[in-house]
Amino acid sequence: MAIQKGIYIYPVKTVSEARTVTEPEFQPDLFDEQHPLYVNLDDIRDTSYLDELYFDLGFNIKTSSFEPSTDYIKIIFSGHRGCGKSAELRRINNKLNNPDRYFTVFIDLEQEVEVGSFQYADFFGLLIHKLIEQLSEHGIEGGAETLQSLAKRLFETETLEKTTKALSKTSADLEGGGGFSLFGWGGKASFKQAFSGENEISNNVRREVKRNTLRIIYEFNAALVDVRSKIEGQGKGRDVLFIIDGSEKIQSSVYEELFVKNGNIISEISVNMLTAVPITAHYQIEKAPYKFNNRYTVPMIKLGTIPKSVAKMKQIVATRIDLETFIENEALDKCIQYSGGCIRQLFQVIHTALKKSLAPKLKWKR
Repeated sequence: MAIQKGIYIYPVKTVSEARTVTEPEFQPDLFDEQHPLYVNLDDIRDTSYLDELYFDLGFNIKTSSFEPSTDYIKIIFSGHRGCGKSAELRRINNKLNNPDRYFTVFIDLEQEVEVGSFQYADFFGLLIHKLIEQLSEHGIEGGAETLQSLAKRLFETETLEKTTKALSKTSADLEGGGGFSLFGWGGKASFKQAFSGENEISNNVRREVKRNTLRIIYEFNAALVDVRSKIEGQGKGRDVLFIIDGSEKIQSSVYEELFVKNGNIISEISVNMLTAVPITAHYQIEKAPYKFNNRYTVPMIKLGTIPKSVAKMKQIVATRIDLETFIENEALDKCIQYSGGCIRQLFQVIHTALKKSLAPKLKWKR
């Protein structure tokens, strides 16, 4: 019988599957609380930072009441790689994406852009593109058209239309139906395709953004007034919130341009924004001339001080692999100890141990 790759029955019980699902980069959708691999860590991790973050955004977690901020909040969200930033951002999005709260625009950079060639100038176009996409998907009348008109004014319509049509002819990905067309018009080229390298579109937009950044932000802000009015008027949300994830693989120079060198420009965008950055970028931003007052770091799991921590870490492993088949209890305790409370590191330790041992079951040798 043929094996269908990528389909697993958890916890897995074969060596080849165990090798795959303990890869640190193996991350199916862990952010849906109904997913079989999801493990809630609230009872072993300090979540007070989330209460404060929600407070900054006008949401009272205890009463579920919401009052939009009188200012546009920019939040920097960081943490060590593998600590669970993405899971927390998805949960924040699920909590706040509500007609009585925010119309959220969730952006996973690793999915939306070619991370190796992403430049800081692309960031502004990406905000416009994703907002158009979300407005279209939610059927908000007139909202997408307002921003499409803005894009046409800003980025030389004729050049973009010609190039997107040319790109769409060679796009195997889009022939399969993937991607949302650039700014919702201009052939079938997606944002990722159009900005994956050097071409007429990317060169033109990047040049315009660098040359006229403040004008573009001014016009974007003016368009946002109309868009926000349409969202609220049609009962889709009381304000707009961008949540941006997928930060680990973006070049550090991009964050330096956006939040260190041009932090004051980001602050001028009239929209609420929650942006994940690598822990190293967090410290750079902290020392920047422009201060982002709202900064939060996802805490690591404290293994030694909370009795439930080790049991919870074991549960995380047990959702993926059959413990009885692959690892003795004492060996698992040691792997958890070596992880330092980082889930990604835990799977790195187990994966490496499985590979090095060349045995079906890990044992601890005294």
